[in-house]
Amino acid sequence: MLAGQTPVLVHNSNCPIVARITPGSLPPAEEAALGRTLSHIGAGTVPTGPTARRWGIPFRNREGKLPGGQGSSSPYREYRVEPPPGTPGAGPLRVVRNDQTGETYYTWTHYGDSGDPAFVQVR
Repeated sequence: MLAGQTPVLVHNSNCPIVARITPGSLPPAEEAALGRTLSHIGAGTVPTGPTARRWGIPFRNREGKLPGGQGSSSPYREYRVEPPPGTPGAGPLRVVRNDQTGETYYTWTHYGDSGDPAFVQVR
């Protein structure tokens, strides 16, 4: 927003700030699983096995934990990340990607259901 001739940054307190992590920040096995998911997303391929279930479904961002639209206007899709051996079901690991910007987020807490942070940005 501009006020006169001086640019003024207006902060919207409803816009979440998501921390960014760098390669090497996660335990090696988790980093490798995340890397495989990101490779499939980048290549437009679908993994085999349980990770493929619900691959690329819309993520509605209902709680507004990511910047951008919510509900039907959310630009996000979600992807499963292979859980560690012995994890029941699909586990909590997910990648959520903004189809419009390419911004990519990772959660090891199933969107904050099992603690913080809800998401970290990986791309």
